[in-house]
Amino acid sequence: MKRYGSFLIRCWLVREPPQDERSVFSVEHIQTGERMRVESLRDAQDWIVAACRAARREQGEGRESREAADGRAAPSRK
Repeated sequence: MKRYGSFLIRCWLVREPPQDERSVFSVEHIQTGERMRVESLRDAQDWIVAACRAARREQGEGRESREAADGRAAPSRK
């Protein structure tokens, strides 16, 4: 099953003497409003994947809770 997540990525190039220019990325998960600031695209990607996995778990738990409230049994995940 596919889950969709939207993310807004902003990038700044910061020059702070005596250091060289560095990048700063702000990533926002649109559905949850969570935000993270990182210094590399790799770190941004790691956070995005973790946010998607967390949202998938939360959506699955929400579905199971609704099914239990409706008297329906949730499928076993063994």
